[in-house]
Amino acid sequence: VACARSLETQKISAEESNKLRSQRKLIDRMQQQLIKKDDKIVELEASKKRLFDSFEEAEVKHAKAVENYVIAEDAIKKKSQDIEKLLYDLKCHIETLDQTRRELDEKESKIADLESMKESLSDSLQISLAERSKLSEENESFKILLREGQRELERLR
Repeated sequence: VACARSLETQKISAEESNKLRSQRKLIDRMQQQLIKKDDKIVELEASKKRLFDSFEEAEVKHAKAVENYVIAEDAIKKKSQDIEKLLYDLKCHIETLDQTRRELDEKESKIADLESMKESLSDSLQISLAERSKLSEENESFKILLREGQRELERLR
């Protein structure tokens, strides 16, 4: 009986030993899985930190881009105002030039009229000079005829 109990105790002991070994293996596997999960958590934490750093860097870049956009928008508004002022000045200069051109056209027209009048007067003067020359010749002829007539009259007297 004692032997049987001893065998039974050994059998129970062997079964418990097997159970303990199998539990130990299970615990070892679970510890390995926990180590792997811990490594994965550390890796995920590092990845999370890199993402947050990237996000912060992106926020800084975005803020800088917005600042640059505002600066560019202000510069565009200023340039637009400058261009509008230049266009207004140009319009004024064009109006002044148009007025000056009209005045010059009027003066050129008057000059052309004066040139025409000058030519007409020059032609009239040439005609008058020709007539005067002709009258002068006729006058000389009459003077000669008058002298001859006076001589003839004196002779007849």
